[in-house]
Amino acid sequence: MTQVFVTDGRSIAALAASRSLGARGLSVTCGESFRYNYTFLSRYVQRTVIYADPDDYPDQFLEDLSRELARGTYQTIMPIRDNAALLLAKHREQFEKHVGFCLPDYETLLVGRDKGKTAKAALRHNVPIPRTFFPEKQSLESIAGDICFPALVKPRISSGGRGIVFARDATTLAQGYARVKAVYGEPLIQEYVSDEREHLSTTFLFNAKSQLRAAFVYQECRQVGGSATFAVSVSHPDVVECGAEFLQKLGWRGVANVEFVIDPDDKQFKMLEINPRFWMSLALAVHAGIDFPYLLHRLIIEGDIEPVMEYRIGTRYRWLWPLDIVWILKTTKSWEHVKEFFSLRHSGQCYAVCSASDPLPMLGVLAHGLQFWRKRSDRHLIPQLSSD
Repeated sequence: MTQVFVTDGRSIAALAASRSLGARGLSVTCGESFRYNYTFLSRYVQRTVIYADPDDYPDQFLEDLSRELARGTYQTIMPIRDNAALLLAKHREQFEKHVGFCLPDYETLLVGRDKGKTAKAALRHNVPIPRTFFPEKQSLESIAGDICFPALVKPRISSGGRGIVFARDATTLAQGYARVKAVYGEPLIQEYVSDEREHLSTTFLFNAKSQLRAAFVYQECRQVGGSATFAVSVSHPDVVECGAEFLQKLGWRGVANVEFVIDPDDKQFKMLEINPRFWMSLALAVHAGIDFPYLLHRLIIEGDIEPVMEYRIGTRYRWLWPLDIVWILKTTKSWEHVKEFFSLRHSGQCYAVCSASDPLPMLGVLAHGLQFWRKRSDRHLIPQLSSD
């Protein structure tokens, strides 16, 4: 039986990938640095592997992963979170002799990982983005004089909305800048696009020649901590074209997610960031008809595949527990919002974790919380649960 190694079992993207591949009859092994997580509990995972955390112990992670892959039983590997992908790309020659994978080169991945590099590349290639300022090139006082508030002070390397500070004026800009820089290093500063914006996520698969092989778009209707709690598949050819052309100019291979917003003031779409990996709402694309994990596996094994661009519009996705619950508790709601939230039954709806045919991963919610509490993490539970 064909065997696939999926990293980062803590991520709901790993759970979606494992369910997809397992349902296709592939044998899935999942790795993570701790045992009790979403994906290890899935019925679609035949084997689990504990390795060193790539975030904290990259050298040991590489050693552990190399030892596992050297068993010679895996045809493909799918890194899920950023650091696993970066380490695999950086040490490509070490792993290519053991297993197949499709990733951009290391420097290209860094362009997607670092929001500052992403913004600079977008400006070079004339990709529309919110007005962006780089404090290493322009004084904070000068930026405060040029920018239209409100603004965002953003860590260059983070995910799930971590570390972003909302600045309403020059004073809060200076405070936010100092706070973000102290924890994450030099940030970038962007003008904030209105709360009434439409948030679109475009997702892609490219072959080894950077030719587009699959594309999918969904609207993020509700968010907590930068992660979609409710989303719907939509059609938006313009953002697909823009995102695909940008990634092709970067020489992208494999999967990626490019986030856009449509500015209600000028009705123009603007790119926010690249997620250089599988995205959190992966289950939505699979459910709507574009099975990215299986397509990626086929692309690696077969060398190339025919393009897959058609999918069902209006397919709905919910990360019900805990994030959509958090949304309804924390967000100012209208009656329409409340009615929409409680409409649990809907044709064409899928869930991030809940599954009647695969129920045990729901226990991973509790397991995640206990794991990070035990580590005495200085980050809140919800951002951890919504991590890449």
